[in-house]
Amino acid sequence: VEMAVKGIKSKIDLKDSVVRNFAVTHSLDNFDDHYHKYGYYVRFLSLFKYINSHFKYVADAQRDEYYATARETIESKMGGDCDDHTILMISAMRNIGARCRMVLSTDHVYPELYCGDKKSFLKIQTAITELFSDQPFTGLYYREENGEYWINLDYSARHPGGPYADNKAYAVIEF
Repeated sequence: VEMAVKGIKSKIDLKDSVVRNFAVTHSLDNFDDHYHKYGYYVRFLSLFKYINSHFKYVADAQRDEYYATARETIESKMGGDCDDHTILMISAMRNIGARCRMVLSTDHVYPELYCGDKKSFLKIQTAITELFSDQPFTGLYYREENGEYWINLDYSARHPGGPYADNKAYAVIEF
């Protein structure tokens, strides 16, 4: 777990202009007409929608874990495994002001987005329900810790807060 955390953390770069421009561009792709209602949340939701609708899972070579930078994943046409998706999602989201963390489970790693307190969480829940109404919605999957809410941004989720692939957290690292 410690090696994975170090490897992933070393690849998150918040000063890469390619990643920053990618994040800004795709944060503006969707939901702009809802900005007056939901504020900056629409930027995060638009970026999630772009990344998760374009990311394609590609496994690493057997017994050779490779952690791609966000720039590498963008330049390789959005292909990679769960750690590459996590690095891309956190790097891009952080570049537009989101607070994120990564969660490691047995054989998986995924990003989570900070939603704030219960009032903020309910607002983002309403936004997701409305803006992702074209996706099968079975509720919002989240973690609440000391009054702070975090939602799942995994590549397997069709909407922010989609079902967790693995809900057991062995390590949680905030960025």
